[in-house]
Amino acid sequence: MGTDDAGHPDARDAPGDAPISTTREYAGVDAHTLRRAVARALAAFADGDESSSKTTENASEADATVVTRRAAVDAGAIPYRPYGPHSAMVIVVSFVFMIPTIFLSLLVAGLALYFYYREKPMDLPLERRDVVRVLVTDEATDETRTQSDADGAGVTVTYTADTVLSVDADRVADLSWSRRIATMNYVNYWYNLVADDPVERDVDDTVMGYLTAWANRDPQSHADTVRSFQQSFEDDLDRRREYTELLADQLPGVDDDLEAGRESLRADLEALADEVAVVVEREEA
Repeated sequence: MGTDDAGHPDARDAPGDAPISTTREYAGVDAHTLRRAVARALAAFADGDESSSKTTENASEADATVVTRRAAVDAGAIPYRPYGPHSAMVIVVSFVFMIPTIFLSLLVAGLALYFYYREKPMDLPLERRDVVRVLVTDEATDETRTQSDADGAGVTVTYTADTVLSVDADRVADLSWSRRIATMNYVNYWYNLVADDPVERDVDDTVMGYLTAWANRDPQSHADTVRSFQQSFEDDLDRRREYTELLADQLPGVDDDLEAGRESLRADLEALADEVAVVVEREEA
């Protein structure tokens, strides 16, 4: 039966963005049996969501079995300019016709500036991902393993989990034009705070930026822009943790949702480890 050294689960959530983890140790259990049990339990845990799997007998983090579970999250009260692109165009048009109607042009430009700087709160579509990695480590090696002691070799199963956040690019396409522009601006800004290679802003919230936005109003193109900024974090879990903490710090209400998600994930990780233990006991009986 799998337990920690004290005979109890040892899940813990370290301070900050450290992963949740728990370890179970087995004696007299075949490692292949454990791997099959882990694969079965993780398939149920992911429940059809995105998953990837790679498991070998080499005890390294790269050889862990990994699954990802997704959930939609909305962050409220982040400001944006709903009339930004429209006001920017009106400002330019008013100055183009300033010479024959200078008073009217100044009046229109003033009104356009007023609406240009008006801000409203918007919900930013986020995606929370629970990333679970399970590593089965067989203490027996090719040099020490024999037919007589293989069944008695110690096997350790290490479960680690992280909750990470990103802007949900799939839902960005459903936003209004002005909200899509604001979302691209925010993601570009956050990317530059986290990335090793910050990029020049190709979307911005200046008048010129809103004017150039008229050249591309395609929702899917805007979603692809958001996706491209975050793509470089996909295979770098440390960077995704940093990005998650940044979003939690920048967006109102997200920190509470993130903490609730971690609490739920901690319980789910223990349940996953218990389920594997039950399957192993049943198969070994």
